[in-house]
Amino acid sequence: KRIYAAWLSYAEYIEGSGLVRVRFDKSLKPYLLQLQGHFTQYHLSHVVNFKGQYSIRLYELLKMKAYTAIKSKFNRSFEIEDFRAVLGIQKNEYRIFSNLRRKVIEPAIEEISKNSDLIIEDIIYNREGKKIKELNFIARVREFEPKSLLEHSEEIQKETNHPIIDRLTSLGFAIGT
Repeated sequence: KRIYAAWLSYAEYIEGSGLVRVRFDKSLKPYLLQLQGHFTQYHLSHVVNFKGQYSIRLYELLKMKAYTAIKSKFNRSFEIEDFRAVLGIQKNEYRIFSNLRRKVIEPAIEEISKNSDLIIEDIIYNREGKKIKELNFIARVREFEPKSLLEHSEEIQKETNHPIIDRLTSLGFAIGT
């Protein structure tokens, strides 16, 4: 059985206050209640500069395992079909693995390692015969001070073609200091 639901059943912007009231759809209640003990936290500043559509999801999946790091290193494995599913990649997309690696995996690794607190040091492609069956990401947690929101705000204001900013501004939001 598949369930399709919109996240929000209500959204209201209170003019001039900077406040937005939202109501989550009732069908999400059991899932949202489970979040009390099962969630991943990260600084928004670590992902705000991601441009690739798969970078943030891969970052979140890796960040879920970062707490297991020993001497700041950890790994996360995915069977290839599960990996495609959690990233929302359809079966007819990137059917040839080299395309998946070149268009999805490598750009996401580069963005995550450059912009976040995680550095992906290696990826091991486990094979069964000639076919890739599993991906094993080897990552390390980088210790650094995240940029302030003001620094990010200034960077984003300089950037004119950021899809997230375009979408938010089309909804009436503006970047302020």
